[in-house]
Amino acid sequence: MRAAAETREQALALLDTRADLIYIDCGYIPPEDWAPFVKAAHEVGKATGLRLPHIFRKQAADWLEEHSGAFFGAGFDAWLLRSLEELSWISEKWLEGALQETALPALVFDYTMYGWNRQARALLNAVFELCLKKAPELWETLPLELNCRELKALLQGEGTGPRAQSGESEPHALADGCRQNELVVYGRIPMMVSAQCIRRTIKGCDRHMCLMKLEDRTGAFLPVKNNCTFCYNTILNARPLVLYDLEKELAGLGVQSLRYEFTTENAREVKEIMAGKRIFHENEFTRGHFRRGVE
Repeated sequence: MRAAAETREQALALLDTRADLIYIDCGYIPPEDWAPFVKAAHEVGKATGLRLPHIFRKQAADWLEEHSGAFFGAGFDAWLLRSLEELSWISEKWLEGALQETALPALVFDYTMYGWNRQARALLNAVFELCLKKAPELWETLPLELNCRELKALLQGEGTGPRAQSGESEPHALADGCRQNELVVYGRIPMMVSAQCIRRTIKGCDRHMCLMKLEDRTGAFLPVKNNCTFCYNTILNARPLVLYDLEKELAGLGVQSLRYEFTTENAREVKEIMAGKRIFHENEFTRGHFRRGVE
């Protein structure tokens, strides 16, 4: 079981839960805190991961270059990548020569890498092989767009394209790659990631990270988090995705790890959700595409 934290409070709370790997977000938790947190997690028998930014522009590359000592030296067990540009940056750093003898952590492709059918997964695997063969493990986060039936077909080696929809079997192209996977079963899924900063538009840029809200046409309030480290906003779903209580359906998929994503929760809520003790009423959560898929 894995969990991702965007605040130091959430990360510390996860040390006292059943999560066996904890991702911390590089945009919200500063580099000077990375190594101490890795040490604290390892002391209680938990692995750690670093989650890279949603948007990887020159600003992000320069920032990671500036903090490359912490990035490569903190002792993370995994890096959670959100884009192919991040894989390219890691590959370039390794090919420079200084890191060629370094044992890299596991690489985890996030759901934003869009490996949602056999052709896409084959391409991701080919790019990984081309850029970097050094990582000891390659994991993938399963797509949020697929429903339960489509996820099962994907994991069993069948396609999700037109042939699969007509009932014809499509052998999986990745017999030896991307077989380790995780599925997001809790969290407020981003509705939009935007370089247009709401706080800057309304109040001016003060480089103060905070939680804002937008009201949509239905009257629901969407949380908005501004990431000043990489200068973008994440507009979150008004209701969190909740799948972890669907134990029978999840067991039938054969997923290797479940992931909880924490964004707006406090430490108490983190512990309650990880323990399965928080009760969500019908209008307080969403099943996402797990039951209905994408039309």
